[in-house]
Amino acid sequence: VLPSRARVLMMRGVVVAVWCGGLAVARGIGQDWSCGVPDAHGCCRPYFYCGSNARCTQDNAECADLLAAAPPCSGTVSGVKYDLSRLRLVRGGANYEAQRSNASRLAYNVCANAEASAACRNATPAVGFETATCARLAGSVSSASPVFAALGPDPSRGVRVTYGDGDPCGASRRSLRLDIQCDPSATEPVVDFVRGDCDLTIAIRSAAGCPTGCVADATGAVCSGRGDCAWTPDDGARCDCDRDYTGRACDKVASSSSSRDFQLAAWIWQGAAALLVSVTGALAVAGRCRALRRARAAELDSAYLRYRAVATTPGQEADDGLELHRPLNDVPHHLLL
Repeated sequence: VLPSRARVLMMRGVVVAVWCGGLAVARGIGQDWSCGVPDAHGCCRPYFYCGSNARCTQDNAECADLLAAAPPCSGTVSGVKYDLSRLRLVRGGANYEAQRSNASRLAYNVCANAEASAACRNATPAVGFETATCARLAGSVSSASPVFAALGPDPSRGVRVTYGDGDPCGASRRSLRLDIQCDPSATEPVVDFVRGDCDLTIAIRSAAGCPTGCVADATGAVCSGRGDCAWTPDDGARCDCDRDYTGRACDKVASSSSSRDFQLAAWIWQGAAALLVSVTGALAVAGRCRALRRARAAELDSAYLRYRAVATTPGQEADDGLELHRPLNDVPHHLLL
């Protein structure tokens, strides 16, 4: 028979063991008693609720309605490639949110299914929901592959991604269109506006909307925030770096000496070009003036001595007097001009 003190210690050990075992089980099913405030499904971070498995998990590969079932999030339009993978949210409860003009709220994801709210927990997985009615804005990424299209004739403006196969809406089914405008400095997506009903459009500004030819730096900023994403039919999409920056991602500072030498050479060439134009103009004017003076002098020198009959006195016949004109060669040259 154990002493009373030993029995007390043994009972305390059993209680602790049972509590720890219950805690371990709770972590697997989403009832973590040690966490402060669980989410709407009772899951505590780093666990999240997986709708397809109806349990809390922290492994994306185990959740069929998140990353594992998501198709590749890239597309090519007219030879220009886009990759939206950086916009994909893979943790439960982390959705993008937007609001219609009628104040109805939307929850959606990019390249993965949105996490349904507690009220919509039994809804079929979908890219987006209307939170109040649980209406599916589009189908699941596992069945509704995105359709990529450029936002305009210039592919560097951004990309349009369309998901279909949503819940019935009138005579058709709902669809979700994401217009992702290329904003090199927007490392986090920004919603500009929401419009439409059955065919819903959400306009977003994000660096992820830029073609992959415009390289991003480690922070996700396209062209490192020191240039613009540009596209030409010959060169494709590339970074047009600001002055004094270079590199595919505009992440390198141009050599200061090279920059000064280039600037000096540019000034010299500009000055030389201006001087050449001025001298050429002056010589042309001078040559023209000399040609005119020579032509005038030749015209005057070609004249001969001329005689002309004049009346010397009133009433006298014209033939009775003669006026003698001097040869033009005798006229001082400066009077000829």
